[in-house]
Amino acid sequence: MSNITLPLPDRLQQFAEFQARAKGFAGAADYIVSLLAREERKRGDMEQLETALKEGLDSGAAIDVNDHYWERKRHQLLARHRGREGQLQQPTGGSTTAAATAARTTGGNP
Repeated sequence: MSNITLPLPDRLQQFAEFQARAKGFAGAADYIVSLLAREERKRGDMEQLETALKEGLDSGAAIDVNDHYWERKRHQLLARHRGREGQLQQPTGGSTTAAATAARTTGGNP
């Protein structure tokens, strides 16, 4: 690791030392290193966000997302949900007696 000498006005030096103690750092230098590392991560995050936004813009024709769009989506999702719900329910062919259920499960043997 290399070192850097960074002259600070007294007020910033005191502020850095106070923040370092308050945040549990060994000293002002460690606190400043953490600030720089955080800024570096933010820059990387922003670059990823910009890349994703550009990909989105280049992904195809734009669509209008308005009240009509969301209403149509809601109806599609409700229809899909109802379809799944119907698959889970077994068809009923009238009332089933206990004797009929027992006959089915035991093969007709008591």
